[in-house]
Amino acid sequence: MATTIEHMQAEADAATGQAPAAPDSAAGHAETGAPRARGKPREPLSAGTVAGIAAALICALLTVLGIASVAAFNALRDDIGQVRAEVVELRTETQAEIEMLRDDMAVLEENLRSEMGTLRTELKADIEMLRAETREQFAEVHTTLRDHGERLARLEAAHPHPTDR
Repeated sequence: MATTIEHMQAEADAATGQAPAAPDSAAGHAETGAPRARGKPREPLSAGTVAGIAAALICALLTVLGIASVAAFNALRDDIGQVRAEVVELRTETQAEIEMLRDDMAVLEENLRSEMGTLRTELKADIEMLRAETREQFAEVHTTLRDHGERLARLEAAHPHPTDR
């Protein structure tokens, strides 16, 4: 980047007709070879040189930001890919569990229908047995009552009540 700035400064100096400025060194000032005094001000830069330096810095900054953005987007894309893979895996597992539950429910439904049929048959048999027992008991009661009624009639006929005479 330093060579780019020096090159831009040289072009700007050539355009304005100034003599090119030599780069500074740690040993001293390149034009005179004498050490530069600490308090001595630098020669002012031309407007073109300043604009070139600013443009080069902006370009460098944009390049760095662009590289950082690409790296961040790549990392984000990788994260999104991992999240998608996890979502797909969870969805697959959930669908498998749902299918297992549906199969279990179908088996339970079949067992329930079978049990209901068995209970219905047993209940009908029990009801018919209760009806038969009830008829039999009513028949016994009826027979017993009729027998008692005939006995009472015979007893009354054989031995009339004193108030009935």
